[in-house]
Amino acid sequence: MWALAWLAACRREEPPPADRVDGDADTDADADTDTDPPPTPRTFLRMVHVSPALGAVDVWIDGDVRPLAAGVTGPDGSAFTGQPPGLRTLVLTEAGGSPSLAPLARLDVELADRARTTLVIFGTPEAVGFVAVPEVVADLGPNDLRYSFFTAVPAIGAARVTVEGAQTAAPYGERVLLGDFPPAARDVAVDLDAD
Repeated sequence: MWALAWLAACRREEPPPADRVDGDADTDADADTDTDPPPTPRTFLRMVHVSPALGAVDVWIDGDVRPLAAGVTGPDGSAFTGQPPGLRTLVLTEAGGSPSLAPLARLDVELADRARTTLVIFGTPEAVGFVAVPEVVADLGPNDLRYSFFTAVPAIGAARVTVEGAQTAAPYGERVLLGDFPPAARDVAVDLDAD
């Protein structure tokens, strides 16, 4: 198996507002009192597909209304993309499948304005996993990276991950925070069979 887990490091960066308009661009002679309009509400989503057994998948947002991504394969993740916030229904299908007739998994999730969320696709064709992982970095130091781990293969059960001498259990299908560290080369040990 070539994708056993997902190890990620996040840094504290706000996605830039893509729709900002400069309200002070008028050409009259008076003192400008214009203000920029408030940014359009946006939530930010990315996907990580760590189940080679599933093959390529499509991800639909708002049920069968519109595709969010098509033909997603692993083990890489996508960049964050902006979406309207609110309660959203996400449906996972095989590539080219119908979200109303052949869903592999369905997820209802409340997506807050300016929040970042990672959608993780994992598991097997018999037991598809699809979870939304909030990426909360408000408490992350400006010069640190936050490391997390996700065990993606059901046969492994709980892995044990060691970073900077601290060991953490990483149960199947759950994102586990490993710690915040300054950027540097790090040794990460993963014990898959409790030996």
